[in-house]
Amino acid sequence: MGVITLATDDMQVIIYKILAYLYSCMKNGIKPDRDRYSHVAFGIPESYWNSIMLELHEHGYVRGLVIANDFGGDLIVAGCDPTITFEGIQYLQENSLMQKTKRFLQDTKSIIPGI
Repeated sequence: MGVITLATDDMQVIIYKILAYLYSCMKNGIKPDRDRYSHVAFGIPESYWNSIMLELHEHGYVRGLVIANDFGGDLIVAGCDPTITFEGIQYLQENSLMQKTKRFLQDTKSIIPGI
């Protein structure tokens, strides 16, 4: 099996950062700051970020989101007061790709945005 090459804007990297941040907030009893996990924080298009948040929501890794389509049919994420679920914590800690992503981010020293 070959080496997995990751970029800082790969979906699994963004997912890891979001889940790690939400888990850190939960453990420390603080409300997540959307500016710390927004598309701007990651330097990615809002439509890409919306798709990532939809994936996290649909897989049951995050709750507290309102996902809808605007009048033009574009995906929007609202009501952003998300929390990580038990399933999200398990995915973060047990998924082999997430562990590879964690090692990649440790090497680049960028696990949690802004921390």
